[in-house]
Amino acid sequence: MIDRRLDGNRSLREKPMIESFEVSNFRGFERLELHGLRRINVIVGANSSGKTAFLESMFLAGGGSPEIALRLQAQRGLGQPFQVTWDRASYESLWRYLFHGFDQTKVISASLVGSAADTRSVTVAYSEQDSFTLPLAVEHGAKVGLESPFIVPVSFEWRDSRGQVSRAQPKITEEGLKIAGAGETMPIFFFPGTMAPNAKENASRFSELDTQGKSGSLVAGLREIFPYVEDISIQVISGMPTLHATLSYSTRKMPLGLISGGINKLVAILLAVAGRPQSVALVDEIENGFYYELLPSIWGALLNFCKKNDTQIFASTHSEECLKALGKCIVGSEEEFVLIRTERANGRCSARVFRGRQLHSAIEQNIEVR
Repeated sequence: MIDRRLDGNRSLREKPMIESFEVSNFRGFERLELHGLRRINVIVGANSSGKTAFLESMFLAGGGSPEIALRLQAQRGLGQPFQVTWDRASYESLWRYLFHGFDQTKVISASLVGSAADTRSVTVAYSEQDSFTLPLAVEHGAKVGLESPFIVPVSFEWRDSRGQVSRAQPKITEEGLKIAGAGETMPIFFFPGTMAPNAKENASRFSELDTQGKSGSLVAGLREIFPYVEDISIQVISGMPTLHATLSYSTRKMPLGLISGGINKLVAILLAVAGRPQSVALVDEIENGFYYELLPSIWGALLNFCKKNDTQIFASTHSEECLKALGKCIVGSEEEFVLIRTERANGRCSARVFRGRQLHSAIEQNIEVR
């Protein structure tokens, strides 16, 4: 999981919420504009319709360093971050798959619009005027020239909640790829569907929450869903702080990841929400790791924690069972939910927003909404 730090102005805002979102020329989205977003935003759609890309574009807009883009690429199986050789093709291949239709002549843009602290944007484009010369390669102890000595760098430009602009350009140096410049970020968390939560980050967040005397609510919420989990503590394994659970059926504490991937995932999400109030959590394939009978309780816990901490969630799912469980949670809180349905046609992704009442009615009538 990747997190971004708290914006110092967030405590001043009246209504923490992203209410609309726009993105252009990112992955499958040539252009997308959505309005009427709510506290719990559930994203559905067929494979390759843009669910993960939607979450990625929001995360990029909320960030402040090109490192985010490299990590997103790595999570897609496109290689580890920062692996680049001294040539133009290698440099451009790092960013190519961010651009719609792989067209790097266009500009990527993504904008979050809502309360003051939640309004920010990013653009990604190549900058001819900032072209730089590659360092000379070294072969057999002697420096030699390269066939393509000039690189047009890609520029990331963020405009934060105060209207301040920060610009960063990854460049190739003799030490490798260097990213100069980074701006402020909003508190936004991304939980990829293909990655387990980071044990060190979880331990750090739990420690901070426990120091503030606030870990009890997390443990209590977890116990309501998993009664055999009596407590959570930090233990060290091979020098690494790791969250462990005290279990009713065992005399020995166990690492969360060994008990259940679902428990480990839920704790990571709740820690992010409780540890960074007024934040945004992006969860890909939220149903992964959870037994279907527990899904109503999972949704209930997420809604409860989000309300208490003024947090917003965007979560994707493929699961019909997950949506039916959501239907039970919506009753009485319809205005807190929307459904975002992504679609792909002719190589372009699009999306539509459905209100909570529409979603609840569709689920009650067994209408297919995925």
